[in-house]
Amino acid sequence: MNAIAPAPTARPRTLPFALKTLALYTSALLAAMGAMAIACPPAQALSAPDQPELSRPVIAGKTAIKVSWEQVDNATGYHVYTIEEDGSLKKVGSTPSKGRTSFVVDGLEPKQSYTFTVRAVKKKGDDTVLSTWDEEGRSIKLAYSWKYKDGNKLCYDAAGKLIKDVDGIIGKRSK
Repeated sequence: MNAIAPAPTARPRTLPFALKTLALYTSALLAAMGAMAIACPPAQALSAPDQPELSRPVIAGKTAIKVSWEQVDNATGYHVYTIEEDGSLKKVGSTPSKGRTSFVVDGLEPKQSYTFTVRAVKKKGDDTVLSTWDEEGRSIKLAYSWKYKDGNKLCYDAAGKLIKDVDGIIGKRSK
């Protein structure tokens, strides 16, 4: 004779049963979240910006030289350096935006030669990367002369070109 199995009875809805069920669902959810985190690709490292193309530096005054360069599309700013005799870089200034493509380095010693280079900066959040730099750089000697013309004392660079003085007056000095 076949015995008929009794119908399954529902478990009582007690607090210990509810807590055990909640713990099972929580551990399953955490396991699934862990699997999702592993499946997500890692954040990509910030790529370096392109190297700026330097223009010829020009004398901007008795103790100043203007360094210029071409804008780099993927840069957020620039650092300006002198290249020392041993090949090391000495940072002499920065620009805060990618749209500014020149920098006047002031406080230089007259009649000295300087070699400049520029590195593009790319910043995103807390990450910052710099471009490579032109290892030869661009050189200029901070040499100038004063000549009188029409009652004004004019300032010329070593090539004989009228230069802008640090006072903001184009080449003119009072006697």
